[in-house]
Amino acid sequence: MKRNAFSESAVVEMSRRVIRNFYNLDRNALLPYLSDGFMWIGANDEHWAENLGIFFDSLSRLPGVSPVTISDEEYHLLFHERNIWILYGRHKATSTPENGPVKHAHMRFTLVWRKYENELRLIHMHASNSGDIPLKQFPSEYGEAAPENAPLMEHFKKLLSLPSASKKLMFKDLNGVHRFLLPEEVIYLEADLQRTVIHTKEGSFPVHGLISEIEKSMPESFYRIHKSYLLNSSYVDSIFRYKAKLKDGILLPIGRDRYMDFKRYLSSKHS
Repeated sequence: MKRNAFSESAVVEMSRRVIRNFYNLDRNALLPYLSDGFMWIGANDEHWAENLGIFFDSLSRLPGVSPVTISDEEYHLLFHERNIWILYGRHKATSTPENGPVKHAHMRFTLVWRKYENELRLIHMHASNSGDIPLKQFPSEYGEAAPENAPLMEHFKKLLSLPSASKKLMFKDLNGVHRFLLPEEVIYLEADLQRTVIHTKEGSFPVHGLISEIEKSMPESFYRIHKSYLLNSSYVDSIFRYKAKLKDGILLPIGRDRYMDFKRYLSSKHS
């Protein structure tokens, strides 16, 4: 099976490098990661660049706060489909100037990566200081935490309740990262002792939990062909001699006690 060369851990590492090189105002180090149409939105009103040239021009006019120490980093995958990766996260930036007090800034950011042939390039970065805009949406007694019945929270609830054309599956990997995949992106699940390996179009990753438990939350298109395999039936090319041949040529075993039932299931889907 052809695998995507860009695993989630690789995209996280690239994002970390971009963040650090940005603080260093290192144009040469940033350039290999950015697309020509790179869009940047920063913490201040003038931090707005709609292409790479404007971005580097803006970068050259930034005052710089080096040296900067980055800590409390968090990177999370928000969305991944085909050639697009969207990550969000936060960190604390601490500047230690030779003259003057130490300053801390708690930053939030969103990064959008796109695959161009065999390269991954950053097409958008939005970063802001977590304290740059007061919470005027809520009465001052709310402080930083808004109640569930606050107007903005009600708006978020409505957005989350909107119907989706294809409900995504959620998997939590061994690093605690939540991955959201469309059912058609998952090819099969494989039991691995107390864990389960999720095999997708883009690669594989392990999650905690028995395959029998995960099976309960999977769509009807997934069929348990073997005690160790839960297969997305849409990827079946043919079955023979207690094996399933997938469209990419991979062969998976079919349990002898499940073979005829699986054969009837496939026949009913195409009748």
